[in-house]
Amino acid sequence: MQYISFKSRIRPVGVGDFYNVARTIGERGNACPPWTIRDSAFNKDVFTSGVIDCSVCGITDGENALLVHICPTLKENKDFKKIADYIKSKLEFMKKEYLQGLILGSQDEETNESRNLFNKFVDLMEKLNIPTSIFRAAEEETHVAYISDKDEWIISTKDVPALLRDRNGEQTIITIFDEVKLSELDEFGE
Repeated sequence: MQYISFKSRIRPVGVGDFYNVARTIGERGNACPPWTIRDSAFNKDVFTSGVIDCSVCGITDGENALLVHICPTLKENKDFKKIADYIKSKLEFMKKEYLQGLILGSQDEETNESRNLFNKFVDLMEKLNIPTSIFRAAEEETHVAYISDKDEWIISTKDVPALLRDRNGEQTIITIFDEVKLSELDEFGE
């Protein structure tokens, strides 16, 4: 049985590499459109693509991961209590002492709905006491995946390969997002 390492790695990759990982994970791990709680993924490995003004919340215990990709403009996503209750229900199947999280998304210039949804996820993770890394407001469409065997989150945009030529992984991620806050349980990788 595998348990989470001391630090999860967060690594930027190109879109082609992301889709190779997504194919390996398969549809069971896909948090797919139309991006409601019904479309979330709970699996050993998970992924989602096409994050622009949506918010993504990922939680892992090192063995399993939950990935929720929520569109802020859909009517059924307006009741955040239902989203929070769904997340809490999935946590019952995870080892609480090993939980770590990631929140990604919300272009600041898009809508108040987008910012508010993102902030609700941040507040929820704080209330649940889950150490969480935050990646807000990328200029580009973003894709994210979690691979449990490597205890690794990968983040992808079309600009990552060009950025990595002149920067390391941390500098690349910081360039992509307007706001980056790394949890004490995470580290950047190459």
